[in-house]
Order: sequence, then structure tokens, then C-alpha cells
Amino acid sequence: MNTPFCLSYNVNVLNSRYESQIDSFRSKIEKHLSEQDAFYNVGKDIHVDTTIIGEIEASGLNDDARKKNVKETITLAFESLAEDSNIPSTAIAVFCVVMTGNIAQPFTFKAI
Repeated sequence: MNTPFCLSYNVNVLNSRYESQIDSFRSKIEKHLSEQDAFYNVGKDIHVDTTIIGEIEASGLNDDARKKNVKETITLAFESLAEDSNIPSTAIAVFCVVMTGNIAQPFTFKAI
């Protein structure tokens, strides 16, 4: 089931050797998410650089199951972008805050 979502994220450099790749990573987030099967109508908020809005597949029988599904979907998207950008997981950290239309409370997690 698709539901509206708002994703706010922060990308931290953990290894300065990868700073230029991580800058490129940041610039590709919106496009990369829009190309993933579980995301729809993805766009960057025009006033907040690190906020993505759109629709996401969020399946599950209850909030906990839907949270798990959304976390996995977003984590896989960030991990695949890091891999495509040749950034090891030890060089980057991505923290997320997510609100969706079918989960009662916003939640936070570390995607990478």
C-alpha cells in the first residue's frame, strides 16, 4: 500500500578521504529514490535541502510492521546509492526521521 511520506535525513562524513564522493552522494539522493520501485512522486522540499516528500510502499498489519518495512526500504535505497558511489559503510552515516500517512508516530533510525 502506498502512503504519503516525509523523509528528513542527515549525511555525515566519517572518513574525509571520501568527502568528494559523499558530496556527490548527497546530490543524487532525490533522483536515486525516485528511481526505486517502492517510491512514487518523489521530490525535494524547496525550502529544506535535506527533506524528501512523496509516496512510499509501507506494508504491514500494524505500525511496528510498517515501520520495519519503511526502514528496510529506505536503508536499501541509501545502501545501494553508497555502493554505486563507491563509498564504504565505514565512511558514511545517514540518519533519518520519517513520517508516513499510515504510521501513527514519526520515527528515527540510522540507515547506514
